[in-house]
Amino acid sequence: MSYLRLSAIFSDGMMLERDTAFNMIWGYTRPDAEVRAELSGCGFKMTGETAGDIAGFFQIQLPQRPAGGPYELTIVSGEEKKVIKDILFGEIFLLGGQSNMELSIGTVSKDRAELPDIDKNYIRAFTFEQKPVYSDPSDMISEGRWIKAEGKSLNDFSAVGLYAAVSLYEKLEVPVGLYQTAIGGSPISSWLSENSVMRLSLDADRLMAVNESGEGDLCSPTAGFYGSLYPLQRQQIKAVLFYQGESNVERHETYRSEFAAMTADWRRLFRNPELPFFYVQLAGYGEGVRNCVKTDWSVFRDVQLQCESIQNTYMVQAYDLGDQDDIHPADKKPLGERLADAVYSVLFGNGVYFKGPGLSNLRLDGKKAVLDFSTLGGLVNKNISEETVGFSLVFIKDGEEMIEEVSGKLDTSGGKKRVVIDIPEGSLPEEIRYAWNNYPYSASLYDSYGLPAVPFRIPV
Repeated sequence: MSYLRLSAIFSDGMMLERDTAFNMIWGYTRPDAEVRAELSGCGFKMTGETAGDIAGFFQIQLPQRPAGGPYELTIVSGEEKKVIKDILFGEIFLLGGQSNMELSIGTVSKDRAELPDIDKNYIRAFTFEQKPVYSDPSDMISEGRWIKAEGKSLNDFSAVGLYAAVSLYEKLEVPVGLYQTAIGGSPISSWLSENSVMRLSLDADRLMAVNESGEGDLCSPTAGFYGSLYPLQRQQIKAVLFYQGESNVERHETYRSEFAAMTADWRRLFRNPELPFFYVQLAGYGEGVRNCVKTDWSVFRDVQLQCESIQNTYMVQAYDLGDQDDIHPADKKPLGERLADAVYSVLFGNGVYFKGPGLSNLRLDGKKAVLDFSTLGGLVNKNISEETVGFSLVFIKDGEEMIEEVSGKLDTSGGKKRVVIDIPEGSLPEEIRYAWNNYPYSASLYDSYGLPAVPFRIPV
């Protein structure tokens, strides 16, 4: 019988966060049994000792190491020994959310050929079978593996995560590791703790029913939190990359509260009150209709924008990267690169991140609406036209909402970042909107860095 047990996280090819003294090797052995760990490689050697507690649990703190490797870690307890080879230190990110984050590059045929010629040994991901857990969670993962971004293993990488990792590797020149935890179709409640679900009282009855019956799935309340995140809680991560929301569009009113509860839960779980979250605003989707008029996804995107008021959260836009026919747009490269740019700017750059031009002021000047924007670069029209399209005026007539599509003109004179829209004679709109439908493919206002203007609606 084997007493020395390690989570599958600790296996050949694993990665650890660089430049931190909080990495641990941990596991279970016999109660009170001595445990010795030795980390060696790159001209370095360290040993540490401890003993199992009454339950046999042990942990040994690993030394702070710069990016690089490979290292080898040996753990000995009694007559048992485990050796973990090819360990790298680098920057580690957790990929969370639902299917658009889970979508593997192996299912996106055209993306694979676009990978740059880099040493893909330094981009790795941990994949494991995710099981729904609602109570009595385990900190152990019995089956899982570290994969490298090469050969057949490449097919198992999250497409968004891989492109973000590739871009970060090019910028930082250090190994990049990913924990892949996203679950297709999962609502945000599946990523909340039991305390948060009960406190918010939105899915409490469903959670209690699942706990009583034991019948649920990966999309049930708390299932992802306890099944996928709980076993990773002792691992050090740089930030979370999160792409979720399609399953919550119909319940947008409570999403900000749920998102705030989720970020707080994850920060407590990972013992990092400032853990950064970089999350994706939903991509465009027209349900097969190019000139889509539905706005429920627009409303939800606006709620996602409000989530930026939560400390250390940063929204990355994707409404211009969607597909009118497919809720899972295939071209994940631009989104992965936008996520990487946001991470780099906030965590490794000057700390300033612009997600694209954002409306800063609206004023009326006679029969014109003057809209000023704030952004890092200048304003440009993506369609290389004199007209800036994607705006609409909202009028109320006989109690009915009437929408008139309009275009504007850029005013960049004297360093201005401005769009001017003509208001029709004899009428004053109730609202001005921009990119305000589920699939705003025609919206043309961007900044000079290639980022789209943030959708908005504002009363006049």
